[in-house]
Amino acid sequence: MEDKCGGNFTYTKNGVKDCSNCLIPHRRENYDYINNKLYEFTLSQNKERFNKIKAVATDLDHTLIKDEFAIDDISIETFKKLKEKGYKTIVATARGFYQAYYFTKKLNPDYVISDNGALVTKFIDGNKEIIYKVEIPKDIKLDIISSIENFDNLIFMLESRDDLYVNPCEAEPDFCDKHVEIFKKVQQFDKDLRVNIMRNLKDFPKDKPLTRICIFDFLQTDEVQNKLKKIAEKYKGRVNYIQSFQTVFEFGCSSKGQAMDFLMDYADIKKEELMSFGDSLADIPLLDKSGIPVAVDNAREELKEHAMYITDSVFENGTDKFIRENLLNE
Repeated sequence: MEDKCGGNFTYTKNGVKDCSNCLIPHRRENYDYINNKLYEFTLSQNKERFNKIKAVATDLDHTLIKDEFAIDDISIETFKKLKEKGYKTIVATARGFYQAYYFTKKLNPDYVISDNGALVTKFIDGNKEIIYKVEIPKDIKLDIISSIENFDNLIFMLESRDDLYVNPCEAEPDFCDKHVEIFKKVQQFDKDLRVNIMRNLKDFPKDKPLTRICIFDFLQTDEVQNKLKKIAEKYKGRVNYIQSFQTVFEFGCSSKGQAMDFLMDYADIKKEELMSFGDSLADIPLLDKSGIPVAVDNAREELKEHAMYITDSVFENGTDKFIRENLLNE
């Protein structure tokens, strides 16, 4: 607080503040005064931090959107207001680009980090430009696929920039249909997307480059999960492996943090100028790049340890509320 504490202090010859003769903290009747001063100081510090922010990055699932297939109007309006005020807007999601595109077309951000950091796409007047891409090396891709292609109780989503490969599965019969329905809606306004339905992994064209391999094990079988961990250990340092949810396992060669490193350099964003939001382990590298890292209340406890602030849960539109209160002054 320096000279704004209101106490009986002096300065030494070296300019050090000396509070040894101040009795204010030692009197019970001054406790409310001290608490009010601390509150005022916290508010001033927060205001100083928020005034530095020039860019906002947010995860999608369970951070900004509650429903896997829908987005609230309040979030669309929040992004619109941020852009009107000159903030750079960034969506950072583990979803493949076209999975995310169904939402990002409505949000209209400046940049989309997708495929858990393997792709960064810039939006200019409705046009899409890839500015960063990291593909899974062919030997690793083929090894992962050959290791799990004989399991018939899994769903696979294999993603490149313009192609999605997905298979139906008896363990979760509606899953494939729901996602194909979303992609068909995307295809109505973007003809570049190709959706390919596989009977199983053996149908996948092995020469196709991939940015992400996503495996859904709805039966939560130990055999599958042990196999995936062995693959991850085998290629440690060359591939990123993450269990984003209890039944979802992902392989890729980048992370949201690595993609954000690139984007911060590309778009001239400093750490103290970035506010970010997340909920899962995949969001930790993103929050660690931010001057103001924020977790939604429904986030994993491990992620909350990396957050400066905890906002309301996604079910209470916590991300929108935090942005509106602290950046849009609503």
